[in-house]
Amino acid sequence: MTNRPNGYALLISVLVFGIMLITIATATAFSIARVQIREAGWESGLRAQALAEGCAEYGLLQLRLNGAYTGNENVTIDGSPCTIRPILLGVTTTLETEATVDNRHYRLRVQIDPATTTVVSWRRVVTF
Repeated sequence: MTNRPNGYALLISVLVFGIMLITIATATAFSIARVQIREAGWESGLRAQALAEGCAEYGLLQLRLNGAYTGNENVTIDGSPCTIRPILLGVTTTLETEATVDNRHYRLRVQIDPATTTVVSWRRVVTF
């Protein structure tokens, strides 16, 4: 029969429990970091969307004020730039805008009835 020193089982239990706590804490920290990164990207996407929509609204206003408006300009809204591409004329007038915030791109194509300058279609596009 061997004699084990007192407290050996307790020491092993404490070590195992400590390793488990460290593992759980590390996994939680990495999970929180991933969520923060994902939310930052999501917020940038929303800001890019708002900027592109503001740019489209500006383009619509210019078109209503001046029927000869051709677009093809950079607009700054609240310190952030967005682009109004050259306006395409046809059966419907097409206004395209693009905004980028922190590498998040948002592009809109707005089709307008040229007779009434009302919006026929307003949609997000991946490319122009």
